[in-house]
Amino acid sequence: MPKHPGGRPTDYTPEMLDLCRDYIDNCPDKVPMVVGLCKHINRASSTVYRWADEVGKEQFKDILEEIKDLQHLKLINSGLDNEFNSAITKMMMTKHGYSEKIQQELSGPNGGAIENKYTVEFVNATPKS
Repeated sequence: MPKHPGGRPTDYTPEMLDLCRDYIDNCPDKVPMVVGLCKHINRASSTVYRWADEVGKEQFKDILEEIKDLQHLKLINSGLDNEFNSAITKMMMTKHGYSEKIQQELSGPNGGAIENKYTVEFVNATPKS
């Protein structure tokens, strides 16, 4: 295998892609995660994210997207079934674009408008000399 400009041969091989596919197909984690993939293939997350950004490694980027999609689906299904803790599920769903929106409305007595009264007092100030 030819060396890349940094010296040692790359670990990115067809066998590595097979290991990644094995993680997706037989995920041992409750929720598929990139960190779980890293553990499965024995590579650092910095390496995995670098591979996803490199030209010619589009297949690997697709693998990371598939993990993200599977995680999204698993969180929704397990959250709805109360299989997962709702607070943890809610926190993890923020990675998929979800957020909690709290809307608060203020009103005056009997649901009416809030009444504001202002008092302005004019004071004679002595000019400084």
